[in-house]
Amino acid sequence: MAHSTSPPFHRLAAFIARHARWMIAAWIFALVGLNLAVPQLERVIAENSAAFIPDDNEANQALMQMARDFDNPESSAIGFFVLASEDGFDAEDRAYYEQLAQGLIDLPTHVAYILDLQTSPEARELTTSSDGKAVTLMTVLNGGNGTTEATQATFAVRELADTIPRPDGLEVEFTGPVATTSDQLHAVERGMLIITGVSVLLISIALLFAYRRIATVAIALALLGVSLGTARPVVGLLGQAGILEMSMFTAALMTALVIGAATDYAVFIIGRFHEARRSGRTVDEAAADAIGGIATVIIASGLTIAAACMAMLFTKVGIFRTAGPPIAVGIVVSLAAALTLGPALLALLGRHGRADPRPTPPGKRGPERRWRRTGARVVRKPLPAFALSVLVLAPFALVALTHEPNFDEFRAQPHDSESNTGYQLAAKHFPNNELLPEYLIVRSDHDLRTTDDLAALEHMARSISEVEGVDEVRSITRPNGTTLPEASLGYQAGLISDGLGTASDRINADSRSRQARCWRLRTSPRQQRSTRTHARTRRRNRPTHRRRPRNTRYRRCSGGRCPECVRRHHGSLRCPRRNARARHRNRRRRNRNYGQFRRHS
Repeated sequence: MAHSTSPPFHRLAAFIARHARWMIAAWIFALVGLNLAVPQLERVIAENSAAFIPDDNEANQALMQMARDFDNPESSAIGFFVLASEDGFDAEDRAYYEQLAQGLIDLPTHVAYILDLQTSPEARELTTSSDGKAVTLMTVLNGGNGTTEATQATFAVRELADTIPRPDGLEVEFTGPVATTSDQLHAVERGMLIITGVSVLLISIALLFAYRRIATVAIALALLGVSLGTARPVVGLLGQAGILEMSMFTAALMTALVIGAATDYAVFIIGRFHEARRSGRTVDEAAADAIGGIATVIIASGLTIAAACMAMLFTKVGIFRTAGPPIAVGIVVSLAAALTLGPALLALLGRHGRADPRPTPPGKRGPERRWRRTGARVVRKPLPAFALSVLVLAPFALVALTHEPNFDEFRAQPHDSESNTGYQLAAKHFPNNELLPEYLIVRSDHDLRTTDDLAALEHMARSISEVEGVDEVRSITRPNGTTLPEASLGYQAGLISDGLGTASDRINADSRSRQARCWRLRTSPRQQRSTRTHARTRRRNRPTHRRRPRNTRYRRCSGGRCPECVRRHHGSLRCPRRNARARHRNRRRRNRNYGQFRRHS
């Protein structure tokens, strides 16, 4: 079967086939030289990682503005130290906490600021668990979340916590958003070798099953290895120069797509080479025909993928913006390796009979003929072929129905990572999301510490607390998550009532004082004295004992307190006999005073 070929690529492949050794040597030199001269891609990513969240993101801008409002350094790398002891947070644990806080303050190259509420007795309970066994220390690191600076700061503060002598039974973990991102990057680095090894193993098994010749599989794996081994330092070099942005997802996504693309191109070239060899072409002619017939196809495919990946450059999310251009560079490198190294390997191994197709035994159909007959049947009866394809693929498609969108970042890394361990430790002693709060910033053009503004803030906090999914709201009016007693209506009503009572007493006292002052102005001093004397006499002669019961005998009082007298006013009273004499004496005294009063008036 004749295939159209591209003359320029046919001539290029023929030239490469004649100088196969030089082309292979050039690729080996480039592979070894770049890997020795340029740091590994993971190291470049660790040193030049871009922010995980774009700078113009609304949430990130709010954090930056909040830092400016409170005169703090601008940073989105927020983390928390969790210190817990099952025996209770005692004096030794508190001493470790104070040493850790001071050590963080003395580390300005990595720590922007800390929020230490344990130094204030009034605010200590805000960062202490209800059981008193755990405390938290908010630590804000330098740099943005996901950047190299924040990742290095995460490892630095963890190392600081490990160097301080720790009391027995005290668990210390550094966790939070910045720690989660740093641990994800570290997990990606550790998992890259496993991902690459498993991918190469599966591809080798598939190719060995298809070609059943180790040399043919070796050609495909050689293209794959050279493409990946060259693309990684090239991308690292561009990232180190600042041309490409990097993130923790760059290496993983680029490796996966380069392995797939390089394998795909190798299969196309090997398939065309085998077809030309079966048609009786020589090794060099078969290599030239393979590249000339398939070059335009794989170039169109590779450039399409590269262009689609380059389009991610216009996105704002860090995972796409930092992964698209490196993937495009990797695809272009794989395409160049397939078009140049591919024919060189086929020509060199083909001259020794290692790259030729597996011979077909006499009396049996070759694989090309079998697949051609299968394709003819599909074309003649497309509906049964379509139904069979749907029947085979339907179970795999049904798996998509079980997919549930998930924003749980804890599952994106190993269960035993340091950040996940910190979250688990905090969950034992604190409410949900104690270390992952959401901030609502209220900004005004005047001081909000007024009665009306505080009432509005409390109303806002109460409304937010009623939203479904909100567990607790903390604000200036409810520092510990509950409304302050002083802010309740009952407490305010009590204050008003007490104030009104005090005011009433003052008004009554002023009224009595004014009345007394007016009376003094209307009467003479002698009249005032007589009136006061008369009032004292009346008070003294006022009956102060109860009516004597009948048939009751009283003992003679000797001048002391009479035990038979009834207690009524100012202690026990005198006996009836002494009261009778007192009444007679007071009557004479009252008559005398009354006569004096009449003479004066």
